[in-house]
Amino acid sequence: MASMNLERLSLNDLPQIQALESYTGQHAWAKHAYEMAFRAGWPVLGATIDGGLVAVLVYQLAGDQCSLLNVVVAQEHQGQGHARALLEHLITLAEQANCDSVFLEVREDNLRAVSLYESFGFSVINTRPGYYEYQGHRVTGLDMALALGMDGLFNL
Repeated sequence: MASMNLERLSLNDLPQIQALESYTGQHAWAKHAYEMAFRAGWPVLGATIDGGLVAVLVYQLAGDQCSLLNVVVAQEHQGQGHARALLEHLITLAEQANCDSVFLEVREDNLRAVSLYESFGFSVINTRPGYYEYQGHRVTGLDMALALGMDGLFNL
């Protein structure tokens, strides 16, 4: 994997973010969701290689919890470890902020993402049947959590 740099993005980077995420179609985060994240001051990090944006991570630290709000890797850069590197970075940030857990929500049919999260020790703590609508059918959402420093807390 080529050297990846992380930088905080701003509202000015929104066109680049939307272009990166456009391949996801209906699953893409809406423009207003990114605008809200920037206005709220939530960290929006961009992973770049040779100056080009290859991935985006959005998260929120609140008290002793960290929430992964969105992670997306450019289609042509998938399978190269970028999502794993971003997740490692997020977990390190959460630990440094003395968070006791990291939460996320993912579509049940996003098998690559679910597998990645499970490889870090995330556990399903709740299911949301029919939470997402995609191409005329409903897809279950999975709420997942990772306990930091408390092995097994979320192993239900």
